[in-house]
Amino acid sequence: MLPVAKQLRDQLSGAGVGWTASIIGDYEACGTNDPLATSSGDSMIQYTAQQLTLPFSHEVSFPTFARQVVEALNASGWQLRQVTGPSDQGRYYAGQHGGLDLRLVGLNDEQGAGPNASFHTTATIYVSGKCFDAGSSAHDFMQRGAIDNVHSPIPTTTPVPKYS
Repeated sequence: MLPVAKQLRDQLSGAGVGWTASIIGDYEACGTNDPLATSSGDSMIQYTAQQLTLPFSHEVSFPTFARQVVEALNASGWQLRQVTGPSDQGRYYAGQHGGLDLRLVGLNDEQGAGPNASFHTTATIYVSGKCFDAGSSAHDFMQRGAIDNVHSPIPTTTPVPKYS
C-alpha cells in the first residue's frame, strides 16, 4: 500500500494539485475506510494507507481543488465515482485500480466561528488492500497503532496546476 500511496502523492504533486505531509499505514477492520470492501466479520482486516493532501495555494477554491484531485487520480487509472458521505461540506469518491480500493474524502472544514471563520480545504485519500481473515490475531493487528509513517517536507515553490 505504501508504494501506491507514495505514487499518488507524487501524482498529485507533479500535477500541481497539492502536497501531502505524511502517509500513515496500518491495519483496520475490513471496510472501515473502504466503502468497496465486501468482506465482513470480527476477524476480517485490511491494510490501509492514509494521506492528507492540501492544495498548494490557499486561494484555490474547494470545488476547484476537489475537481483537480479527482482528475489527477483518474488520470492514473482510478476511475473514481462519487459516493454518499456523512457531511454536506464534503465530497466523497470511491474507485478501484490494480486490485486496490481508493476512498477520497474532500472537505471544506470551517475553522473558527463567526465573521472571522476561515475554511481549510483538504483531501484525505485512503488506499486499501484486500480484506483477509486474521483469525484470533485480528485485534492484535489493529491495536498496534500506526505501522508505517512516511513524511514529506513542505514544498518551497507552488507549481502551476495541470488540471483547471
